[in-house]
Amino acid sequence: VSEMVCDEEGFFDEHAQPKHKSRALLATETKQSETCDNIKQLIDEIKADTDLASKQIQCFASECMISKSLEAYKFKALQNKFFDYNQTLTSYRASVETFNNAVADKFLKKAAAEEAFEAFHPLKADATAKFHKDLEVYMSFASGAAEGSCGLTDCEMSAVCAFEMQYKFSD
Repeated sequence: VSEMVCDEEGFFDEHAQPKHKSRALLATETKQSETCDNIKQLIDEIKADTDLASKQIQCFASECMISKSLEAYKFKALQNKFFDYNQTLTSYRASVETFNNAVADKFLKKAAAEEAFEAFHPLKADATAKFHKDLEVYMSFASGAAEGSCGLTDCEMSAVCAFEMQYKFSD
């Protein structure tokens, strides 16, 4: 850059009027030489700062290498965690599928069992009616309402009495 700007042939023409006011400051020979020296010095400083042997560049390089190795370590840890996660997810999906299939089979098996027990529904109705009748007799006996009739209904008591009377007087 300094060679392009401070070139003896390509710099400012001393006799030409500068087009921009900022360039008017550089129009004199003394200022031109001073400015070129400053530019060259600044460029040399920039080159020195960007030299691979400079402490600042070495510090940045060291930090970069540490960051890069830490990133590689964390990325490897992330890959391992993802591998574990993927295995767990695959196992979970298989378990869900097995469960869903079992539930579907459960409903089919329940329907088949209910169908098989359809034959017992008439017996169930008879057993239910007998149970309720026996429960009624027991409740009347347990409450004391059937005292003296041993838990028999009035109709049953009169039938027993009629049979007994007939049996005794038949002699």
